[in-house]
Amino acid sequence: MNSKFEVPSEQDGLLMQAEYSAATPWTDLAIDNAEGSALYVPWIASLAASPALTYLRSYSPIAQAILSGPFEFQKLKILHARGCHDWLGLGAVLNSTPGVTSLTISQAAPFPTTADGRILRLASDVLPNLEMLHCPSALIGELLIGRPVHDLHVERTGTVNPWDVDEEGMQQMYTEHTPDADVVGLLACSGAPIRRLHISALAFQKPRLEFGYDDTVADHMEGLKHLEKLSFNPMDDMVDVLAPSSRPINSHVKTVCARLSKTSGELDLQKEHMLVTQYFALAYPRATKFAFTSHIKWHLHEQRGEPTWIPAVKSSLKDVLRVRIMRLGEKGETVTDIRGFLKGLFTEEELTSPQLRHTLGLEEE
Repeated sequence: MNSKFEVPSEQDGLLMQAEYSAATPWTDLAIDNAEGSALYVPWIASLAASPALTYLRSYSPIAQAILSGPFEFQKLKILHARGCHDWLGLGAVLNSTPGVTSLTISQAAPFPTTADGRILRLASDVLPNLEMLHCPSALIGELLIGRPVHDLHVERTGTVNPWDVDEEGMQQMYTEHTPDADVVGLLACSGAPIRRLHISALAFQKPRLEFGYDDTVADHMEGLKHLEKLSFNPMDDMVDVLAPSSRPINSHVKTVCARLSKTSGELDLQKEHMLVTQYFALAYPRATKFAFTSHIKWHLHEQRGEPTWIPAVKSSLKDVLRVRIMRLGEKGETVTDIRGFLKGLFTEEELTSPQLRHTLGLEEE
């Protein structure tokens, strides 16, 4: 290798020096633990830089240092840059990686305020092959428009924790944490139809204290006519706002995953069935699958000419679900079954356990 470097020490106070080398034959590179690495970034970049890279996942300063080297990274397809704070530097890097098809960016510092809203200063013709995008909502305008993105993951922009706010912070939560109507409206500007969409937190109808509810976000969602899968984390206690029964949110999507935070620690199939039949099936009338946890999906069936929603679990997840139920029992908690679905996960011998019977609500049988 042609790299040379000097490790700083407390005694001589040497500064890090490094030269890039084209001899390192990396094609896939992941650097997951970058804590305390700021001083060593040039050295890490000198070791990792390789024009053969096709996959790079790293803390953003390291990724930027690697990609800012003297080589062209024409083969790079997948880039995950976490903890970004040098937005212009990241933009310069993206301008020189034309082959990227999958891009993930996470935020570590506030976005600067610019007159035109452009943060990365990207040229309009860069990233012509971008298909999968995961980024904060503030970057959607620059990264999505005109590019063939069909798989989109929108993270929140801001610092408010939506699960830990008082009543006075509710308005700030809605304005900062969830994408506004303008951001959602941009989704139709992708160069390819959006087929898979995940939004970290979303309110389809936002409270307007003086005028009731603003339905603009829902209007834009209905315009995504090729949407196949929608995933989002709705706000607590706002189900009637998030999935109103009076109108559809999207009449095209087939699968909807809504991670309700207040149900993440419980297992109540009767409540989930109510959410499906009274809210979500009406808000997404073409959907055939709903999920509120990672284990169970509700599938649409027809029985005696009537639509019926039945829970199901993948065979690969049955043991995981069984363990979850037993751990709830160890804590003295119970689950709420429907049609004996959860009971059916256990053998007759296992169902003789008093603790398990209590957990499943079978004590009176």
